[in-house]
This record gives sequence, structure tokens and C-alpha cells, in this order.
Amino acid sequence: MRHGLTLGAVALALLIAPAAARAQVSLFQGQEISLKLDGYIRAISVLHDLGFQLPDEWGPTPDTETGLHGQVGRLRWHLEGPRWRVEVHNRLQLRITSQSTGEPVVGFGVGAEPPRLADLRTYFLERDRLMAWHDIDRLSLTANVGPADLTVGRQPITWGTATLFPVADLWTTFGPFEQDTDEKPGIDAARTLLYPGAGIELDLVVAHRGDLEDLSAGARITASRASADIWGGAGKFWRQIMAMGGITLLGDHSRWRAEAVLPWDMDDRSFQQPRITLGAERIGGTRSIGVEYHYNGIGTRHTDRYLLTSLDPRVQRGETYYLGRHYAGAIGTWSPDQQNRLLLSLTTMANLGDGSLVVSPNLNYDLGQAVRLSLGGLISAGASPRFATSPPFVDPRSEFRLYGDALFTLISVYF
Repeated sequence: MRHGLTLGAVALALLIAPAAARAQVSLFQGQEISLKLDGYIRAISVLHDLGFQLPDEWGPTPDTETGLHGQVGRLRWHLEGPRWRVEVHNRLQLRITSQSTGEPVVGFGVGAEPPRLADLRTYFLERDRLMAWHDIDRLSLTANVGPADLTVGRQPITWGTATLFPVADLWTTFGPFEQDTDEKPGIDAARTLLYPGAGIELDLVVAHRGDLEDLSAGARITASRASADIWGGAGKFWRQIMAMGGITLLGDHSRWRAEAVLPWDMDDRSFQQPRITLGAERIGGTRSIGVEYHYNGIGTRHTDRYLLTSLDPRVQRGETYYLGRHYAGAIGTWSPDQQNRLLLSLTTMANLGDGSLVVSPNLNYDLGQAVRLSLGGLISAGASPRFATSPPFVDPRSEFRLYGDALFTLISVYF
């Protein structure tokens, strides 16, 4: 505990001291070895309105309106040699809530984090409505070994290209309303990248998943051409064997994407429903718009089974964050100039089965190179849930209405 407190205090001091400049700090520069440091501090304040009241017959219930404040500070250490690189990230987090209401909808850490070989967290405060902790979110060694790049340790891994409804990004995935998106959560894994030909990449991964029987491994090959990117892969993910693939067609100002995953359950010895995302993007000048359709094979068509679906292990570990089957989404951005100092964005997702939707507007403004201010919200629509004093107790009736409404402000300071 004492070592964790010391490390946390040093990290916090370093985060506060150099926050006025965004350039990477060079701590040591030799002929062949260098040590560099950068990072950021981010703070969010959220006002959330659930929008419906639990029945009085259930006993004392929390207020429908809640408040949350969270802070995250990240130190990124980079130690590099001629053919190797060590990366370590210290992450400090603080969360204060107005009452005990479970996990927040919008903020930091609103997605599932992967299990790790070693728990490197240290809790400074762990109360009902106040938590402060430090963890090591990156701890990896990358070596250039002949034609391959080999990385061992805690690292980010991304597969697939879908924006709103990822189906192939099964290593670590952001929650849909996560605001700390500069760095993905690290997963404990060994990864090898090979480049057997021009525009060809082979990606091999073996990852820890908590238990030996859940050990996961996969291979993906990507071919990049002038008019298209094509990839295919397969592997064992938890207790599923999955085949997956995708294609992105590239135009002058447009992109068309399709990707799919077909799982086979090792315990049931049967194929599961596929997961598919189709998307298109139009990019030009100071504005862009993208749309996606998603078929979620994990979800259900029946609203009265949403709560049961939410307990599915695949949902709990973040393979999907959605409970229904058919979805559509869109994201648009606009800036008055090419510098994008002021950026307006609007994200919409709709559950086509129950008619519910969520709209998330966002305004970002960069104050120079080191500070970014954001103002955003979350607006949900759909049928409100029904409650009863006898089983099944709750009929959600719609998915996105359960998110309620939220307003948040966000400030990020980089160095």
C-alpha cells in the first residue's frame, strides 16, 4: 500500500506541474536510448435525470436526479532504444457521486475493463460515494525482431473499423458514452505484427481473459489497396470460436464498410447468431456524416427479456453494450474552418425493434494547444418501464429510455 501511495503522489505532482505545455517532455536523450513523458488531466461533471420513479412499494428509492464529478490523470512514459520500446501508463482516477446509484451512464470507466494477470490498482479512498484510485494501464515491451514487431504486456488492441456498433473489436472496447477515449484500456497479451508484403499485415494475438479456459487467441490478415481495405480473421474468444471479416471501399470523399462475426459456442457446440455492421461515411471540407446499421446476434427481439439479456456473460464483459437485435445510428460533425478548433457533433442511435433512441450532442472548443473544453448531453426517448410487485417485476418496454437524460461538461489539459 505504501509503495502505491508514493507512486500515486509522484504521478499526481508530475501531472499538475507541467500541464501548461502540450509538447512531449524529454527526460533523457542519449545516443541510443531516450526517456520521454506526456499525458493529460481530464475532469467531467454530470447532471443525470433518470426520468422515471421506482414504485413506493419497493421501499426507499434514490432520487431520480443525480450528480457526478470525475477526474482522470494519465502519465505516459516512453523508454526507447534502437530496436525496442517500453511503455508505461500511470492512471489516477477520482469519482464523486451525489448518491449511491450504481454505475454512471456517462463519464469515465463506463465500459467493461478486461481482466488482468496482475491487479495493479491501489485505492486511496473507497467509500460509498467517493472513490480515488491509481492503476497501471499500460506496461509493455515492444521489440523489433527481424521482420516482426513483438509486444508483450498490457497494451491496447483494436480490430475492426465500425464506429458506433463494433462487432470485431473484442479485445478491449469503449462503452458507448465513455468520455476518456484518448487511450483504450490495456489488455494483458502477447502480440506479433508481421508485414509479409506491400500493404499486407498479419496480426497474431494471445490474450489473458481471467481463467485458463477463457484464454483467447486470434489471427487477422489485412490487405490495403488504393480503392479498398480487406481483412479476415479467426480465433478463440472466451468459450467461442469466431470467424470474422470486413471490407472498406474507399472513395474520394466517401467510405463504405461492412464487417461481420460468426461465433460457434464451444460449450453448446452450435453456431450463435451472427453480428453484422454496415456503414457509410461522407467526408468533405469542414463537415462529415456517417451512418451504420447493426444486427446484434446477442440481443433479443422481446423487450420483456432485456433484463435477462443484460445478465448474459457476453454483455457483462463488453462484447456488446446493446440488448436488442436491430439498430441504426448516425454521427455528424461540423466545424467553421479546417483547423477544427470549434467542433460540433451529433450522435444518434436507435433501437429499431422497440422504437427507442438516444441523441448525444457535443460541442468541443480548443483553447490553444493544451486545453480543450466540451459541453455535451444525452437525450433519450422511448416507452418508460412498467413496474409490478409480482414477477417479473419490471417490463423495460424500451432500451434507450432506461438511459435517462444527462448534461455534462468536460475539460481536458494536455502536456
